Amino acid sequence: MKIDKAIFGVDDSYFLEFWPIQAKICKEILEIEPVLFFICDEESDFYYDGNGLVKKIKKVNDHITGNVVHTGLLACIARMYGTKYFPDEVCLTCDLDMLMINKEYFINQIKNIGDDNLVIYSSDAYDLNRLEAKKLFETEPFPFTQEMYNYPYNAAKGKVFNKILDTDCSFEDFVNRHGNYKPGYRYMWMIDEFYFSDCVNNKNHGIEVHKFKRGYTSPWIANRRIERHNFPVELEFEGEKENQKKFGIYDEEKLKNGYYIDVNCCRPYSKFKDAIDHLVDLVISPKEIKQVVIDERTELCSIMDKHKSDKASKPDWVNFGGHNYTRLYSQLFESLRDKEITIFELGIGSNNVLIPYNMGDMGTPGASLRGWKEYFTRAKIYGADIDKNTLFEEERIKTFYCDETSISDIKNLWLEIGEKMDIIIDDGLHEFKYNLFFLENSLDRLNSGGYYIIEDICESDLASWEKEIPKLRNKYKNFSFELISLAWTHNDNNLVLVRNNNIFSLGLKHNTDKVIHHRFDKIYDKFLSGLRETKVKLFEIGCGSDYASFNMWKEYFHNGQIFSMDINEEKVTDNGIVFKGDQNNEDDLQKMINLIGKCDIIIDDGSHVPEHQINTFNFLFDKMLKNGGTYIIEDIECNYWNPKNTIYGYEVGNHNVVDYFSTVPHKINSEFSGMRNNNLISSITYFKNCIILTKMDVEEIKEKDREYRFKEML
Repeated sequence: MKIDKAIFGVDDSYFLEFWPIQAKICKEILEIEPVLFFICDEESDFYYDGNGLVKKIKKVNDHITGNVVHTGLLACIARMYGTKYFPDEVCLTCDLDMLMINKEYFINQIKNIGDDNLVIYSSDAYDLNRLEAKKLFETEPFPFTQEMYNYPYNAAKGKVFNKILDTDCSFEDFVNRHGNYKPGYRYMWMIDEFYFSDCVNNKNHGIEVHKFKRGYTSPWIANRRIERHNFPVELEFEGEKENQKKFGIYDEEKLKNGYYIDVNCCRPYSKFKDAIDHLVDLVISPKEIKQVVIDERTELCSIMDKHKSDKASKPDWVNFGGHNYTRLYSQLFESLRDKEITIFELGIGSNNVLIPYNMGDMGTPGASLRGWKEYFTRAKIYGADIDKNTLFEEERIKTFYCDETSISDIKNLWLEIGEKMDIIIDDGLHEFKYNLFFLENSLDRLNSGGYYIIEDICESDLASWEKEIPKLRNKYKNFSFELISLAWTHNDNNLVLVRNNNIFSLGLKHNTDKVIHHRFDKIYDKFLSGLRETKVKLFEIGCGSDYASFNMWKEYFHNGQIFSMDINEEKVTDNGIVFKGDQNNEDDLQKMINLIGKCDIIIDDGSHVPEHQINTFNFLFDKMLKNGGTYIIEDIECNYWNPKNTIYGYEVGNHNVVDYFSTVPHKINSEFSGMRNNNLISSITYFKNCIILTKMDVEEIKEKDREYRFKEML
């Protein structure tokens, strides 16, 4: 069973405030679509409000009194009724102020259950073996005593709910049934849950029901739930205040580690917004540890083994598991092997057993430095260590004394070396505070496009780095930071990988106005960073003054192929070519397609003339851009100029590329709009002075002509 929809109901009350945050939780944690049924004075078709799918349902009058049924109760009833609109999709009935924060509990544990079954997550919510449940049936005028289940949370396809609840009717009829289904039925709080339970228990529906037990303690305390009284806030009601004293505040570490299942939020949201938002941030903030598995050994592995370094495998000179960092390093550094680069490593390797993190008396000082020397055939290699007995100098290798805990030593080290590094590796003291200290006092020594790596992050320090990395990103905006756990034979095989190669820093280095003036880096990283290490093929019209843009892309996509066409320039380099051509000449565009072939990225930074931008898009998006590719049109400012003005000898004219793409959102939604999406456009993004379009991938193309499931609603 795989859940598709999370179904909520609400009236025009303060519960509605929870909709945006609940929708966010559904999409980002559970990866399911949130659906809201809104009780109000009118009916509507389904529409998207920016958070999720919404349908208005008109209030219902009591069939006996003629008065409107309590809208809060109607909102509860609407949850089960709403499943009828998704007959072939699995729906999870939910409560709007109960945040579902545990994917393992709600999604993963039901994977092996059949789609045509019903799952009741909390069958013990009203367990009659608990005193408070017995008293509930004694004090509340329920029609009879039965095993009762609460509305949140139950999962089944819409057609399964229909078999159990008979939802194939009007909402008014469904509501009225709650007031007259059997003798004793009437409109009261929890009658929705009672009716659901009655149908599950007593109706001959033929559905296999899976009843999970959540675990409850008296009074009404659900296992692994954050209750309102567990929030660190000043509560209003005396009972909640007493429970806060008794049960205390929720544990943030448990929250981050996935212990809690759901959250019964303080109400109203507007009053407790800060506390609720803080909790949600803790849950949905991205996990910093990136798990990486690389099975293949590489030439660098053999080189490091040859020199007796522990970077490639388990060493035979000590009872220690060693590392397999060289498998990752081969991917990162392969394109630099024959370049004239500079590399520095802190930690030469000491045999002195009195020095922290020594190699023992069988280790080989300088092993890694000599390995780097063999691998990087033209590099200058520098090293440093606190043990002066390990220092040496030979062809292309120089070493220096440095105490990683001393600011003066670090400053003197970089002063003595006298140049910046393309690669810096900290293999010195394997302790968080000293690794951080050396990083913050050495990061300015890293060349643009360079790598800074901290090796041997102990498992006990991972939590500290998880907290620190967001701070480092905020402080050093020109750098990217990753915490990597590389699969190996033990858990202390972790790295911090820092790169001074985001578009902003490279744009500054190459003096391109993409960064200096336009700040396109703010949006480009979101679309392009995932391709940075791939063998991407990029084509740009306009190479920039002094090849600025061309050179930036070459360095950013260092494993890729960069091609450009410029009306004035030509150039051939090791991983890129600038061709001469005019984008206003269709023959020149066809020539580029013939020479280059299909590309992952196309950027129009050419004449900026609107007519040229439109014609070039129509020619290249179809013929040159790969499925799943990205097409960028820069400098759309000219579309707002006086049409009589000229640029690069061309009159701006009356065409407008912004207006031209105004119907694209409707074409993207062709399944519902009826407009043809002949260009196979998957998405369009508008940023200041540029437009970014993506092309459908293979899966999207397969789905594009499917029949709309709600076609009768059109």
